[in-house]
Amino acid sequence: MIDALDYQGETIPLARSYASFEEYRDDPHNLPNTEIPRIETLIKNAVVPARHSTRQALEDFLVNTIMFPGYGLSLLQLSKPVALNAVEVPQMAEDRWITAVPHNDHWLVIDDFVWPLAKGAINRAEYDGAHLRYYDGTGTLLREK
Repeated sequence: MIDALDYQGETIPLARSYASFEEYRDDPHNLPNTEIPRIETLIKNAVVPARHSTRQALEDFLVNTIMFPGYGLSLLQLSKPVALNAVEVPQMAEDRWITAVPHNDHWLVIDDFVWPLAKGAINRAEYDGAHLRYYDGTGTLLREK
């Protein structure tokens, strides 16, 4: 039985006991409302190193350290030179976005922010060396840094 999860060195109690991880994952009410703010804080405040040896190393870090078990991680633009990654904040209708680009012999994180889903779905990012722009699926500019 699963009644708690270890996440970033903390024990997070679940809404009830589950017979399997799959049963937990598939339950839309798997977290107690009282735990949501704590999980949100842990996800948003987790430190992401600025440098990663490879794109895969960044993705592994996000999966193993930032992503809350049973919730989402989106890896976008896999064939592009801008790594666009979104970590779901459970039950908050927002994602933490981590954007990285290749730089010499490593990948460099160039942006890290929280984006509410109500502002639109980020679909792609472009970086020209000075400006970083995020677009939705229709090409509408959503954010510029």
